[in-house]
Amino acid sequence: MTDTINCCGTSEPICPHCGRQQRDGWEMQDGKNYDCEECEKPFRLNVEHCPVYSTEKVCDPGKHLWEIKDTWKELIPGKDRIDFKCKLCGEFRSEFIDSKAGEIKK
Repeated sequence: MTDTINCCGTSEPICPHCGRQQRDGWEMQDGKNYDCEECEKPFRLNVEHCPVYSTEKVCDPGKHLWEIKDTWKELIPGKDRIDFKCKLCGEFRSEFIDSKAGEIKK
């Protein structure tokens, strides 16, 4: 029985002969041959790029459906802050109004 070295799909290059993790893998080039830093045997490096995708909801310009999420009295002297969140896409925005303009209602 032969010992197997996990050298596929790792976060750093691993020598397939001795299993030593190679330093500075980010400086190594795809498809190029290298000698192991430990056992000095040759190996070829294959770099696989695995993208990860993220998406988020967005609203058409001017189509937000804002609701009041929080209010802050006199956060800035003479000004109250109102925090809004769009019910459709989750975007946040804040507005400052004069404290004397009236009572803030949620």
